[in-house]
Amino acid sequence: MSGLPSAIRAVTLELTQARLDRFDPHATVDFLADRGVNTIVCFAIGYGGGEAYYPSSLAPEHPALQSRDLFGEVCARAAGRGLALIAYVNALFAGPEFYEPHPDWVQRWADGRESTQTGAKMLCPNSPYGEHIVAVSAEIAERYPIAGFYLDEPSLQSWCACAWCQARYARDTGSDLPLAIERGTPEFARFLSWREGVVSGFVDAVASAVRAGPEVGARSPIWKAGSGGASGRGAAGAGGAGAGRGLRGRRCIGSALRATCSQSALSSGERRRRRITAPPAGAR
Repeated sequence: MSGLPSAIRAVTLELTQARLDRFDPHATVDFLADRGVNTIVCFAIGYGGGEAYYPSSLAPEHPALQSRDLFGEVCARAAGRGLALIAYVNALFAGPEFYEPHPDWVQRWADGRESTQTGAKMLCPNSPYGEHIVAVSAEIAERYPIAGFYLDEPSLQSWCACAWCQARYARDTGSDLPLAIERGTPEFARFLSWREGVVSGFVDAVASAVRAGPEVGARSPIWKAGSGGASGRGAAGAGGAGAGRGLRGRRCIGSALRATCSQSALSSGERRRRRITAPPAGAR
């Protein structure tokens, strides 16, 4: 990946909201460069439904692309004008291509309700969707001369109490995942620290994958793979020996993600357990 300028003057090309039939990457980049912009943040994976703005082998393309490499066109023109390019990757919201065959990947409130936003649903990084984000980020880094990533919303929203989180929490801590706010208790402090470690470990796994390049492993579209829930045999997929079932050549990505996240969750919990005594009024 190329470098960023020391003083950044950036504009985001939010392609999820754009009229793609009228969007001209060449003219847009020239317009920005002529006005002193030196960095462009361009959507590679959007928040409408986890859609790709390039011909991805992993993520579903935006239907208006018709195999056009819109992200690549922006990258090429930005490079030609000497602008740095940051790839925007939505790490949370996904469309029906993901959540209909894999309803167990959806993040859940403590009462079991799904976490949603308009037509998209929020998917859990502890599910195989986390592996998908790791893989698609590596795909982008391999293909394009980018300066970095804007990884948006890598988070556990509205709790999360999905089956993948419950299975992993039990494995990491030996306890059941809390389903209510219990202010000032050691168990709830441990839960908050665990959440922090999950998210930071997820981000670390993405960073490691994009730096590793082609050595990350073979690619296959996880959203087309067979569903494996976090209960029964699928529970191992949340971090045990059965992880990566149906994902073919991407088993190494899942293993790296789980190892990174588990290590981060445990170390974070140890660091913060003594100083977290009162949680906020609500846990998202």
